[in-house]
Amino acid sequence: MLVNESTQLKLKKSVKYDTGKEPSIAIFENSVVEVHNSSNMEDLWYHVGLISNDEVHWGKSYKYDTGKYPNVSIFKNIVVEVHQSQNNNNLWYHVGIIDIYSKEISWGKSYNYDTGSEPDISINELNSVVEFHKSNNHDILWYHIGSLDDYSKEIDFGPSYKFENGVDPSICCNNDYIVQTHKSENNTGLFYSCTFFALLSSTVLDCIFDEVTYPESGANKDLVGTQTIKNPSNTQITHHIEKKISLSNTFEFTLTETLHTGMTSTFKASIPLLGSTESSLSIDLTLESQQKWSKTVTEEYLFSQDITVNPETSIQAFWYIDIIDDFRIPFYLLTKVTGYQGTKQLSTEELIDILKNSGSTAEIDSGHKEKNAVFVRLKGDFVGSYGLNTYTEIKDI
Repeated sequence: MLVNESTQLKLKKSVKYDTGKEPSIAIFENSVVEVHNSSNMEDLWYHVGLISNDEVHWGKSYKYDTGKYPNVSIFKNIVVEVHQSQNNNNLWYHVGIIDIYSKEISWGKSYNYDTGSEPDISINELNSVVEFHKSNNHDILWYHIGSLDDYSKEIDFGPSYKFENGVDPSICCNNDYIVQTHKSENNTGLFYSCTFFALLSSTVLDCIFDEVTYPESGANKDLVGTQTIKNPSNTQITHHIEKKISLSNTFEFTLTETLHTGMTSTFKASIPLLGSTESSLSIDLTLESQQKWSKTVTEEYLFSQDITVNPETSIQAFWYIDIIDDFRIPFYLLTKVTGYQGTKQLSTEELIDILKNSGSTAEIDSGHKEKNAVFVRLKGDFVGSYGLNTYTEIKDI
């Protein structure tokens, strides 16, 4: 049957298949999966059906969980389902494998992935998953992008991101596009968005600090220990002192520019001027505006020195560490961005367009070029309170 905008479908008469509430249905080729609430809005049930001769031949109804407001999506024999808890605002998902012959689903565990209400979900050929839901207490829509592992029956969801105001979200996706609809929060109409489904990845190549005026050595020295050495003999002696001092150091990296929502990267950054045993830290950042990463580490500072003490004298050794508090240095992350739309690798020009359209404020680095990649500079600030050099002062007493 050819269908165009003027075609009126001759829909067949509805046939009762079960009892319950809040049904949701999905189809792939001639396989159908349906989920619904029980009449008391506590139990969740599903059917698997097979289409033949313009009819759905349903399997039995099976209980698979408790909850409310279920929604389902399938691709080939993989099914994903989301629902809200019947007792609170927790949101849960299942991944299952469909056996079309027995008309049953082998479900994985139920996983709590967020809080909210009115969840909906969609999966595409690449096992990429898109989920939308409404906020707990406000008419605000949020979404997740995830990657599904059908072996473990788990979804690796990214962070939850605010979309816009609205209620009753509905979502579908394929390899190329994400289309969502919702009702306005003030009931003024129905709205939709159609978004290019590009999966971007980033690699931080370097963390480059600006040139700054460093604190003068000894300007803020902190006394961390002393030792008195006596030589009652009539000959000169050499005394070896060795001491380890522990000090808590705090480091903070904050990005002040955005890249692309949901992108993450791990990189290793050196700590400017650090003279102790630890010289770099691994950092896991979501590359969006005002992302902050901080860590407090306890480090050991070694004092080791041979000291000459004259006959019948005493000396006192003072151990110092140069301390800097709230030392701020601007930096930028040189970051390589690549991406795919479905199985097609995106060109440099397409990547630049996507970053601009997604609200990225990162500067394009024209000094680095590579096919199917774009290089950007993400600016930020480093703030540290930590020890620098160690030194010893000797005084006669």
